[in-house]
Amino acid sequence: MPSRAAALTLAAEHQAFIQGGVSITAGSVNAEHLPSMARAIGCAVNADGRQVRLLFCPVRAGGLLADIAAGGRVAVTFSQPTSNRTLQLKGRDARVEAGSAEDEALRERYARAFVADLAKLHFPEALVRVLLQVLAPAPVAVVFQPEAAYSQTPGPGAGAALP
Repeated sequence: MPSRAAALTLAAEHQAFIQGGVSITAGSVNAEHLPSMARAIGCAVNADGRQVRLLFCPVRAGGLLADIAAGGRVAVTFSQPTSNRTLQLKGRDARVEAGSAEDEALRERYARAFVADLAKLHFPEALVRVLLQVLAPAPVAVVFQPEAAYSQTPGPGAGAALP
């Protein structure tokens, strides 16, 4: 079994970015290495900057959630539509958890921030909110400790590991 890399501590700048009005897409693979992916509808970083909590609509993210539950691997891309600034985090200890009472407030805070960024590109709020709605009684969470972080902003530095 490969050794586990140590969890990263995300810099305050990166924490603020991934918890802001960015597009969040997560991916994983199943036992046959077939990919799954889904849009996250919220993100929170714990106080020490070492754990990330993502929210998903369970109806839209069923395959991804199953793959994470079975294998623990996740890669998450955070991209700001108005600037194309993009970060990617990877982890191998991801787990699926039931949503908490605080998750609805997190989801709404994220929705407001994402709506605001996309409004600058003239996307109507109603359209953005459809992308972020929960088609189930409550969102579910994926929690993981990032082991690797990369800048994926288009340009010569794309793919560089974050300090």
